[in-house]
Amino acid sequence: MSKSTRNAYCTFLSSPLPSNVEDTEFLATRILAYQLLHDPTTKSPSKLPLVVLVTKDVEQSKRNLLTADGATVLEVTPFLTSSTPSSASDLTKLRAFQLTQFDKVLYLAPSTLLTQPLDAVFADPATAEYAALTPETEPPPQSNTQAPSSYVFAASATTGNMLDPGFVVFKPAEGLFRHYIAVLGASERGFDTAEALWREVHAQKSNMPWNRLAGEWNGEVLKEGVRSVRVEGRGSGEVREVWGRVRGRMEGYWIRAEE
Repeated sequence: MSKSTRNAYCTFLSSPLPSNVEDTEFLATRILAYQLLHDPTTKSPSKLPLVVLVTKDVEQSKRNLLTADGATVLEVTPFLTSSTPSSASDLTKLRAFQLTQFDKVLYLAPSTLLTQPLDAVFADPATAEYAALTPETEPPPQSNTQAPSSYVFAASATTGNMLDPGFVVFKPAEGLFRHYIAVLGASERGFDTAEALWREVHAQKSNMPWNRLAGEWNGEVLKEGVRSVRVEGRGSGEVREVWGRVRGRMEGYWIRAEE
């Protein structure tokens, strides 16, 4: 793989539901794969790969379908075996920072609806590599671990100007991954989610503040110029309607492919 194409998309899938219950997260992951890899209106112009991190409880049949969809499926070890199942599952997505074969990775929530290709996000100035800074205030005890000297960490912002954990560009690095582990281990109050950890480690007054991506990349409502929106949670009726049409296109695509 050439240097110019060593970027990737990534998402995370666990399987907390009984096998007889519809797995909406799995369906969303398949739709995301279709959008990034096959849909003519949104697929990656540079043919960037989609890496789907899965936990061991994701059935082989689901892995096979995702592989057939064109995704690269990687099983990852649970991040904290002593955590509650829900916490361990969410924190396991931090394994994406070990994908050091890539220069930059865009982590997307599975329930992301694309309206345009996203490849150019890797050229957004916010995704440049920055030197770690001296914190403006005395860091809390759990942050007194050896942080990397430089990092890449950019995200879209919520309406409240908070870091959105469902759309994050970063440079995979073992040093940053180990720093996350150290912060988790030293924290007295603990972190139940990757979002909580990121908002601590990459707070604006930390030595590795998160950088805000341009608003065009991800938003909360469908409007001209916005390239993606989240369906789950805050998705509007219009977003869900469009997402349903994309699901229909995906199903039609694979029916035709099997003929």
